[in-house]
Amino acid sequence: MLKGFASWWRLASRVAAGRATALTNPAPIQHDVAIAKGNQQLVKSELISQRSTSVSADARKYAFYCTVTGHRQAGMEGTLTVK
Repeated sequence: MLKGFASWWRLASRVAAGRATALTNPAPIQHDVAIAKGNQQLVKSELISQRSTSVSADARKYAFYCTVTGHRQAGMEGTLTVK
């Protein structure tokens, strides 16, 4: 489940613990997605535009955000719940 999930990513599959979750960036502007626990970044996808990538995580709640300069501050962040 994604809360605050911005339109810059589309979820292409279910968010399930321990399984790769496909994420699609339909925009021509490059973005990535980082998953963090507190202040510790645990995983970061590759930088992509107009294609998909994937990330995986264990069951819990995480912060997620785009690491491109200024993007997180512009609202490209949210909460990711992996079950």
